[in-house]
Amino acid sequence: MKQPLANWNGQEMPLAEVRVSVLDRAFLLGDGVYEVIRAYGGRPWKLDEHLDRLSSSLAAVKIRGVDMAEIRRRIAATLNNSGLADALVYVQVTRGEARRTHHFPAEYVPNQL
Repeated sequence: MKQPLANWNGQEMPLAEVRVSVLDRAFLLGDGVYEVIRAYGGRPWKLDEHLDRLSSSLAAVKIRGVDMAEIRRRIAATLNNSGLADALVYVQVTRGEARRTHHFPAEYVPNQL
C-alpha cells in the first residue's frame, strides 16, 4: 500500500512525518482554512474552482502571503510523486505560529499543507 504524501511548506515528505507546532494558530484557535480536492486518474477535479474558493476563504479571514500558483504547482507535484491515480488532496493554510492571543498578529508566515 502506498503511503500518503504531504507537502509541508514546500517540503515533500510522508504524511506521518509532518510536525505542526503547538503554537500554530490553527492548532490553538482554529485560525486557518482548508479545501479538499478529489483527484481522478491523477488529475485534480475542478481544480480552478477549488483554488478560487480557497483564495476567497483566505481573503475572508484575512490570511495574506499565500501564492496560489505555488499551491497549484505543489498539488500537481505531490499528486504526481504519490503515484496515486485516485486520491483526496487536502490543502490547509493557517496563519502560522504566533504568541497565543485572540487577535491575530500583524506580521506572520502562513503554514501550508
